[in-house]
Amino acid sequence: MIETVTSNGAPIPFASPYFTSMQETDLGIGDEELRARYWADGYILLREFLPRNRVRTLGQQYLRQHAVAPRPLPPHGVAGHPAYDFVRTAEFRSFVDQPGGAH
Repeated sequence: MIETVTSNGAPIPFASPYFTSMQETDLGIGDEELRARYWADGYILLREFLPRNRVRTLGQQYLRQHAVAPRPLPPHGVAGHPAYDFVRTAEFRSFVDQPGGAH
């Protein structure tokens, strides 16, 4: 039996398009095609575009902050929600401001 997966309390059916292999995107296809693929698929996957260790470190920082946040959580986009607070940290700003693909 498959457990129900949820996101923010909403159930996600265990079926495509929610659980499927992601297709890697070639950065060389150009801006227009990248935008078209994003709008069609909802994502673009660029492996090794960002430094892996920085991505992991940032993710771990967010998860630690989320784990200790008081419950119930306020809605997304509202002060006090871990994501709202996290995107305003110096660590996140430094990550966002890095040159794309800098290793």
